[in-house]
Amino acid sequence: MAASEEEKYRKLLIQYLRDLGRDDIDVGHVEELDQSRLRVEFIKGSIHHEAELPVSGLEDPEQARMALNVALLRLSKAVEKRHIEAAKQD
Repeated sequence: MAASEEEKYRKLLIQYLRDLGRDDIDVGHVEELDQSRLRVEFIKGSIHHEAELPVSGLEDPEQARMALNVALLRLSKAVEKRHIEAAKQD
């Protein structure tokens, strides 16, 4: 996948996140794992979380939303874990 394709998917994912009302989350690096999967870096504050998303589902907003919801749930758990660890140190 060319860099322009990866940037296209990055912009598309950012738009889907905005449509979901998640402008608190940004999309970092997007990398093709194979012809059917992307590795996407999601960023919330100082937390960076990677998720694999199916390429085929990103063209359909409903399928993309489902895939994003799974990735965002994992990101939320990582954020929660970091907050719990920080609270234990205080």
